[in-house]
Formats: sequence, C-alpha cells, structure tokens
Amino acid sequence: MENGICIVRALGSLTLNSPSHFKNQVLPLVEDEDTQGLIINFEDLNYIDSFGIGLIVSIQKQAQEKGKRFSVSGLKESHQQLFRITNLD
Repeated sequence: MENGICIVRALGSLTLNSPSHFKNQVLPLVEDEDTQGLIINFEDLNYIDSFGIGLIVSIQKQAQEKGKRFSVSGLKESHQQLFRITNLD
C-alpha cells in the first residue's frame, strides 16, 4: 500500500471455477480503514467470465459504499468492451 492506495494484480482467470483467493485477498483491503483506494491491475488476466465481472462489480460497489476510490488498469483490448458495458473502465 502506498499513500493509502492498494494495487492488486488479477492473475490467470476470474471465472466461476476459479479459486476464491482473489476475492479473499481484495475484500479485506476494501474493509481496511487505511485503504483510501483500490486499483485492480488486469495486465496478467487471461480470461474473465460473467462471474468474474460480477465479482469486480461487487468489489467496486463495496469500495464506493465505503467512500473509497476504485479503478482498473492494464485491461487487454479484448476485455475493454466488457468493462465499458459494465461501467468499470
């Protein structure tokens, strides 16, 4: 964490069948009072399905409810349209 901003890297795939370690890593950061913002870096994400998009939307919503900034970075061109449609970009 630097200046209250946490950067989390999404690796591999975010799907219904993915282990829940990503969620278990990110949600405590959203709850942490020292966290002012969260950036999820998708540079190393290979695949995301509707479950993964739903997870990111849920994380974004929780962050906003806590008054924390939320953003994404490193989106591959193939994922950008999905993130635009869901207003996550």
